[in-house]
Amino acid sequence: MGLDVTSGTISVGPLQVLKDERALTNKAAVTTPRQPTPKPGQPAGGGATGDVEETTRDTVVVQFSILYDGNQEKFDRLWAMRDCMHRVLNTAISEWHRADKVASARNPEKETLARGPVTDAVKALLEREREYWAKQVPKAETEVAKLRVDLGRAKSKERLEEALTLSTRLEFAQKRCASLRIKATNQMPSSVYDSVVRWTASRYAIYKKDAFRGDRSNDTYRAGQPIRWRDGSWALVREVDAKGRYNLTLELHSDGKHVERAGFTVIPDGPSMHGFAKRMVAGGDTVKLCDARVVYSERKKQWFAKLTIRLVRKASRPLAGTTAALRRGVWSALVLVFEDGSIRTITGGDVVAFKRKLKARKVALGEHMGQMEAGDGARGRGKRRRFAALRKIDDAEDRFVDTRCKVWARMIARECADRGVGRLLVAKMNPKEMGDDVPGVVQAMLRNWPFAKMLDRIKQSCAKIYVDERGRATRDALAATVSVELAPFDAHWDARGCPNCGHVHDERQVAPTWECDKCHFTRGTDQIVAWNGLKRELKRHPGEPKPCTS
Repeated sequence: MGLDVTSGTISVGPLQVLKDERALTNKAAVTTPRQPTPKPGQPAGGGATGDVEETTRDTVVVQFSILYDGNQEKFDRLWAMRDCMHRVLNTAISEWHRADKVASARNPEKETLARGPVTDAVKALLEREREYWAKQVPKAETEVAKLRVDLGRAKSKERLEEALTLSTRLEFAQKRCASLRIKATNQMPSSVYDSVVRWTASRYAIYKKDAFRGDRSNDTYRAGQPIRWRDGSWALVREVDAKGRYNLTLELHSDGKHVERAGFTVIPDGPSMHGFAKRMVAGGDTVKLCDARVVYSERKKQWFAKLTIRLVRKASRPLAGTTAALRRGVWSALVLVFEDGSIRTITGGDVVAFKRKLKARKVALGEHMGQMEAGDGARGRGKRRRFAALRKIDDAEDRFVDTRCKVWARMIARECADRGVGRLLVAKMNPKEMGDDVPGVVQAMLRNWPFAKMLDRIKQSCAKIYVDERGRATRDALAATVSVELAPFDAHWDARGCPNCGHVHDERQVAPTWECDKCHFTRGTDQIVAWNGLKRELKRHPGEPKPCTS
């Protein structure tokens, strides 16, 4: 985000650690011993837990990769349901608009929308789908028969190249014919279309709440929607012969009386997913299996299963410990000042370099487009094809910024957990900090950076931090969780006060290096702001021992 103007830094990945900055005063650095982090399960104030232990229910989506085992028929049934899923969703959401209000079955005093007409409309659509594909099957069978005749004729006359082409066409025609037969006979089980009806009901309820403000339109679904199964209609077991593999059983076909199920070999995606999969197989009162989704990724050419579970775990306990201040800087991305006087700086130089590359690429594309040099592939393709390259750059920038916000937020949360920080002060970004006295390049970077999204990511990361038995941050999603309290503070006037002698300047300094007019103390401007904010909160210099209260 900004320029690295700190001196004497050592690089530890993207996190820059400053050396010998435990105190900014000219006095000898005095640090307080780090307070021990409470063990998982203990309250914030330390000590043993009470008789009643607070728990929370977290909804977790566990992702698996589906492996192909050679059984093409069950995958064709998946394709048959996927191809019509967007039409089923659009039909259901439209029917909810026309649904009548009836008395609720659970509470007759309340009214709810009738679900029966929506389900009937979905069944009628599926019946029309089967009728349509049944009409396509004879055409496909005729094409297969014709290709077989042509292939036999080419082989008899020893036309090898023609026979090879016809053989390839026959193979594809046979696959298409088998797929059409399945589409014409496949009956979607009730666990699938009932899940669609329930899910669209929840989406329609959200729409009704927000529609009166005029900031939300009705949902419209495109092709490629995931296939959904309601809870209780799928099962996951561990495969005995293969380590790390599981078998997912799904309902694929129903004739009205019997339900046809098929098993798919799946592998969890990632270490945390393996841990969740073990909990799912073990069962018990702490894990509840909810709905399941199967989606096909066009980019990866792979089927994925996303299984939703409700996990009962201990509630996140607030950390009881020290206080730290976080500054969203102008010349550096983020600055963390801790109560013991140490400073951590995230320079953000990679963000500046990446944005400069994108800016240069946009300028080059603009020059070519201004001279009508968009390329042969863009001519006659309309506005969408003409600006495809610019959209690709914008998408890459959005992904990079979102990823960088997530990574920095996780780094801050882990650092706070490892240091036992219970309260994190976050400096506000005032519009006055982006005035005319700040260089234009820095202004452009600041105005284009989503500070609101950055703060949201930090809040999400600090609300739930996984820690091990020693209280150190870990990536194990099954570990105990702690939380860090976030408190905002106004940092506009903190850039004028000297943390060394306390002199307050008349003008705000916006240069990368801050210098006191009285004692000539110099330090990075963003560090000065975070230090002064923490000093005002603690009522003492960070790094100084706490005053004796006895």
